[in-house]
Amino acid sequence: MIEEAGGAPAVTDEAERDAVFGSLYRRLVQFFSYKNWAGPRDLPHDLAQETLARGLEKIASGVELRGDHLEYFWGVARNVELEHLRSVQRAKRHVALDERLADPVDSAGSLERRLRIEHALGTLPDADRALFLAYYLGDREGLPKSLGINPGALRVRVHRLRCQLDALIADTPTNSSKSGVKS
Repeated sequence: MIEEAGGAPAVTDEAERDAVFGSLYRRLVQFFSYKNWAGPRDLPHDLAQETLARGLEKIASGVELRGDHLEYFWGVARNVELEHLRSVQRAKRHVALDERLADPVDSAGSLERRLRIEHALGTLPDADRALFLAYYLGDREGLPKSLGINPGALRVRVHRLRCQLDALIADTPTNSSKSGVKS
């Protein structure tokens, strides 16, 4: 095996290249498996494949990598890991909001929460309220196209509305506090 200038081994034939990437793939799967994520069993394989795809795409685009190529792939793996963790946290926040917007009226606390949500929604401008309700109760996929904006801009607008609603819900007095009865 011949050494390249950066210390990375130069791959001389196809069998050797397959062995190097096979070994890297197995090490990436181990790396993602050791993170002990509670998720699908094939998640470490998916993340390893995403890492290799991004790294190989960068190399194929002709960008010159400084240093060892294997170190570059480990950096890509860390970025893929962080993106995955962020998406999991984002999904948890959406589930928490969906639970708050759910309509169970089986107790006084949930009825009070529902009234606070309705009051907060009522204070929003009509266009913002329609956007928020269309996003959560309608077609999320077709909404950006119907509004003429990209999906990222829509998510930002809905996030800002959600933050506004959270603040309004927290500040909304309950019926009992309006009447002077302390809870």
